[in-house]
Amino acid sequence: MKDPILENQALSQHMLYFDPLNKKAVFEKGENGRNRIYYVDEKPGVEILDFGVARFNYYAPDAGSVRVKGWGGSMSASYDLAPCGDGYWSCTAEDINPGFHYCDFYVNGVKTLNPLAPYGYGGFYVCNFFEMPDRDADFFLLQDVPHGDVRMELYQSPVNGRWKAAWVYALPGYDAQTDRRYPVLYIQHGVGENETGWIWQGKLNYILDNLIAEGKCEPMLVVMNSGYAF
Repeated sequence: MKDPILENQALSQHMLYFDPLNKKAVFEKGENGRNRIYYVDEKPGVEILDFGVARFNYYAPDAGSVRVKGWGGSMSASYDLAPCGDGYWSCTAEDINPGFHYCDFYVNGVKTLNPLAPYGYGGFYVCNFFEMPDRDADFFLLQDVPHGDVRMELYQSPVNGRWKAAWVYALPGYDAQTDRRYPVLYIQHGVGENETGWIWQGKLNYILDNLIAEGKCEPMLVVMNSGYAF
């Protein structure tokens, strides 16, 4: 039986998560001329095999070389993938430190996205990422506690006149207690990221849900907006 922390990666449970290419849709004519649609499972771009161990997969049947390289975190090494059949390339990496990792994939030396792996925004561009679980930590994972909401609010910046998006964490039960006032925490991302990083990379909503449920955090609202005024 696998460790529950390994099982509960919660990538697919992210409020902002979307995985349009994890399953390949196949269309064909069925009985009575009606279209039949079914899905073919594809290998995930990153598989967590054990604590510190990950397998990287990339589908590139015509490629001459595929490489993955970590950046922005503790995984700075690069790994060469090898053909493993059916057009896939794969490699296994060990001794990866726990935590969030950005990674770039290179096909024939050209940096490209891996559509089979999660992707978000970092380093001022869309890039792939993965998370190596921590054997001794689960405070950031989805737990069986009351959950708040993450909402998108649009506002017009008085600095540059542009419309911008802010993500707002509303604590559990917020809408049912309209007469109560809460403190508001405003946070901004690091350089090269944007407001989505607090949910994607930081799992802020799960952390706040868990801390509030344990009585370790004062109930609050959290506003996450883009810190750039280009």
